[in-house]
Formats: sequence, structure tokens, C-alpha cells
Amino acid sequence: MNLSKWLMLVLMFAIGNMHAALKVTVVKKDENAFPIAISPFKLIGNKSQDKDISKIIHDNLERSGRFDALIP
Repeated sequence: MNLSKWLMLVLMFAIGNMHAALKVTVVKKDENAFPIAISPFKLIGNKSQDKDISKIIHDNLERSGRFDALIP
């Protein structure tokens, strides 16, 4: 009985220390990136949720590396 408690304790610590490392390497933007224009969005209604949607979309497309996002 004492051995099973000891084994359970060892397993709990072993599981707690398990993790995987994620390594992401950003090399460069694609030279053949597709140019795309992002139109400005206007929020109608509740202004408390006002966010620059155009900027968010622009940043996401730029981060993908496949698009050359332009804000007119």
C-alpha cells in the first residue's frame, strides 16, 4: 500500500514536468506576396466596442507573409 502511494506521488511529479517546446522561425515575407487593399470599416451602433478592424485585418494578412496588405 505504501509503495502504491509512493508511485502515485512520483507519477504526479513526472506528469507535471512534461512539456513540449514550440519553436517558430520567421524567415521573411514572401517576395511574390499578393497585394490586397483593405477598405476602412465604420462601426454603426454601439461605439463602446470601437476597434480598428481594418488595422487588425491588415496586421493578420501581413503576418501571414502571403499578402502585401495596403490600407488606402
